[in-house]
Amino acid sequence: MPSLSPRQFLAPGLALATILIAGVFAWQRTEPTPIGAAAASAQGDRHQRIDTTSPLIVRFSAPMDEESVALHLTIDPPIDGLAEWKDKQTLSLQSIAPLILSGTYTLTVSPEAQRRDKAVLGKSIVIRYFIAGPPKVTQQIPPPSSDTVAPTQPVTIVFDRPMVALTTISERSSQFAKWPVTVTPPLDGTWKWLSTTTAEFTPKNGFASGTKYSVSVPTGIATLSGEKTTEDFSWSFTTRRPKMLRSEPSNDYPNASPKTEVVLTFNQNIDLASADNAIQLIRSESGKLSKEVLAAM
Repeated sequence: MPSLSPRQFLAPGLALATILIAGVFAWQRTEPTPIGAAAASAQGDRHQRIDTTSPLIVRFSAPMDEESVALHLTIDPPIDGLAEWKDKQTLSLQSIAPLILSGTYTLTVSPEAQRRDKAVLGKSIVIRYFIAGPPKVTQQIPPPSSDTVAPTQPVTIVFDRPMVALTTISERSSQFAKWPVTVTPPLDGTWKWLSTTTAEFTPKNGFASGTKYSVSVPTGIATLSGEKTTEDFSWSFTTRRPKMLRSEPSNDYPNASPKTEVVLTFNQNIDLASADNAIQLIRSESGKLSKEVLAAM
């Protein structure tokens, strides 16, 4: 498949304007494909975070006329590189030089750009690419070093860019078949995507009380566009310990009868077997505790 420069690819008299505005690109053709019926527009986020070596990707919702797109596409600031149609609806623009870190590149396809059926877009497509470097975790729940986490609290990881397609969020088992994120100590549970950027782990039977857990996110996790995390990321949290909130009768209650039931209320579910060994009813005389154990609770 030969590469064509904009001068070769576009109609005479129009190539120079494209070179000056959008930079110099070598364009690669794709074979003709059947025309779709959907209206042409850009799919996905109009504000994208990408790495310095990542291509600018435009995904149209209908097959596009490649020559028309080349004529009506601009990038600000201009870049030089290779323009390649991955398929009839996906255009990749790969810069020769690394993109400027923390810079923003604005890609515009004007309303006059045509689909393969020669219908025009009718409105501009504008996508802004922020050069953020490699993908990374931007938020984690529970917060790092928190020590009062409820045993039923899920673990949530938020990435700075889409990791999965919106249409596949509900496909839980297949999405996490090779998911490398780990929770230690290990326990049964289920991962799921809450959105294209957010993954959540829910323990099957809850976390153990008063236990420190660590979550590890290794390098090499791929985003939707193929970029991969380049740094290990981890954090720890501790679940809250059991705590008695109140007792009935209350402390120093003077009117309890021999038949009064003792009721203890805790901040979470308590394992009754361990409570039997830890809670005791002891006779008190004149404010002093005797060694006589009356009952185990």
